[in-house]
Amino acid sequence: MQGPDSEGRTQILSLATRSPEGFTAEMLDLVRAMREPLAYRSEIALKRDFTQKALASYLGDEPANRVLSGSIRRGDVEEIEAVIWFSDLRGFTAFSGTRPAAETAALLGDYFQAVVDVVRGSGGEVLKFMGDGVLAVFRVSDSGVTEACSAAASAALALMEALSVVDAKWQTVGARCRAGVALHVGTVIYGNVGAVDRLDFTVIGPAVNLASRVEGCGDANGASIFVTEAFAAQTSGLTRFLDTVSLKGVPEPVPIYTLADTGESA
Repeated sequence: MQGPDSEGRTQILSLATRSPEGFTAEMLDLVRAMREPLAYRSEIALKRDFTQKALASYLGDEPANRVLSGSIRRGDVEEIEAVIWFSDLRGFTAFSGTRPAAETAALLGDYFQAVVDVVRGSGGEVLKFMGDGVLAVFRVSDSGVTEACSAAASAALALMEALSVVDAKWQTVGARCRAGVALHVGTVIYGNVGAVDRLDFTVIGPAVNLASRVEGCGDANGASIFVTEAFAAQTSGLTRFLDTVSLKGVPEPVPIYTLADTGESA
């Protein structure tokens, strides 16, 4: 059965019957009468599926579902408890300045894919790519803060393993794939922020700011994974003290930890 949709495209539907006599004339008349309504209904379903997949590709699964459910106004936010993940590449800015744009984009794709795979694989949600940086969250569920922190720690360790493979590939073109990860846990504002006609779905708040500052301290401390005291308190046995550092915009020195089994020294 064929029928046109609202844009004149042909929608095709196949029907079958178990009846030995096949479809009766009355059934066929009913099917023919339903061609256009069914074509329009199929079009709506296909467009919604495409829209959901497109939004999920750009925003992530949970933000896409919220937007499709009508959360499209500035200020549609909620407070949630979450582990905040910041990661970025070390030394990539200088390297990318000497390479063609297409090559830079391809290399970044290797890194971003590794991050997305480990974050999603551990139950996290990637919210944003920022240059060569990634912002993600692991929401605290009914199972508690410790489980969210453990999931984020597992993802960070898995990323280090995944990037060793990427690094071997990059070395063939004279690049290195080395990344730093910062993890913090706290209360964040999650939802739509920005201008009335240009929104961003993200997380904001002091906990996010602290996590981003911690990620920036990595170049001077010889490790790849950095976690805050609040995170370390929820992951007993998984972390070890690294240093106390002064961070821009933070009035007091901040104790920094790393994951105990990274094999890195301070």
